[in-house]
Amino acid sequence: MPKISSRRHFLATTALLAASAILPTFAHTSPTKGQNQTNLKKMIKNIVLAHGAFADGSCYAEVIRHLQEAGINAVAVQNPPTPLVADA
Repeated sequence: MPKISSRRHFLATTALLAASAILPTFAHTSPTKGQNQTNLKKMIKNIVLAHGAFADGSCYAEVIRHLQEAGINAVAVQNPPTPLVADA
């Protein structure tokens, strides 16, 4: 059983070293909540919401309203509820 123990020790040490190398870079560059929202608004101009089965685009009405209030263009597509066989 010493192989399993040494393997676990090696993996744990490797994970710890990798985390200690990566985490400081995130700690110094993480923006505040206000900066993060401002950056998102600059990056995101449009959002298209597509529904899944058994729903239509109206289920996103509240989400669209919130996104538009935040200054983002948002729309929901209205896919017809046709079966997969109809696509052939």
